[in-house]
Amino acid sequence: MSDVKQILVTGGNGQLGTELKRYAWPEGWAVTAIDIDELDLRDTAAIAAMVASKSWAAVISAGAYTAVDKAESDIVTAWAVNAMAPAAFAEACAKASIPIVQVSTDYVFDGARDGAWDVNDPVAPLGVYGASKLGGELAVRTSGARHAIVRTAWVVSAHGNNFIKTMLRVGATNPSLRVVDDQHGSPTSAADLAAALATITMRLVEDPAAPHRHLSFQQRRRGHLGRLCPRDLRAERCTWRRQRRSAGHHRRRISDTGDAPSQFAPKP
Repeated sequence: MSDVKQILVTGGNGQLGTELKRYAWPEGWAVTAIDIDELDLRDTAAIAAMVASKSWAAVISAGAYTAVDKAESDIVTAWAVNAMAPAAFAEACAKASIPIVQVSTDYVFDGARDGAWDVNDPVAPLGVYGASKLGGELAVRTSGARHAIVRTAWVVSAHGNNFIKTMLRVGATNPSLRVVDDQHGSPTSAADLAAALATITMRLVEDPAAPHRHLSFQQRRRGHLGRLCPRDLRAERCTWRRQRRSAGHHRRRISDTGDAPSQFAPKP
């Protein structure tokens, strides 16, 4: 149907992209979810051509370089995917007069705050991953495109790679595990996040007066999504160690490791 509003989604094979494909979009809406096989996010010319190839209603930029530790030694690729790709998408969206929803991360913060982060807190990324994601945020904000930037954290689902699935796999064959107990966060359902992104995107498409803003998405608390989205959900705050226990292996021995090992990227 020619009147169907088509949403372009990047990172189509990831946790969030998979849930955006599974989401029950209302009649008259559809998604085209692409991944690296269809578009290399390091190729800014290809990104511009992709956006110009069809009359998209909006872009959800969910694709990212998410190997936090590897990014410390793969700086160029991390910045290309996390900063330059959103910049190219936002520039193309501005030219096409369509909105872009950029997915970002709590890694833009330094982790020094004791408690939940607010979207207006100062940003101070500690490593390459967070810095590159912040670069993507700034590129979108300054592009002239109508936009929303949604920061999230600790995304979990039955798809792709995430902490819970890793603990289930490793815990099945190891009598004890070492898991850090000094990092706190709120696990986020990819399905719930996808529903929020869908709501935000449709609002931006249908209401030219919808505000451009930073948003946070966590489980079970109303708040920062404000007029764009009816839900801002926050899960109970926990540590990686406690989340590992929730994976169903609490009878196995779990050792606290304290601070993350120095060979890994600093975590907020």
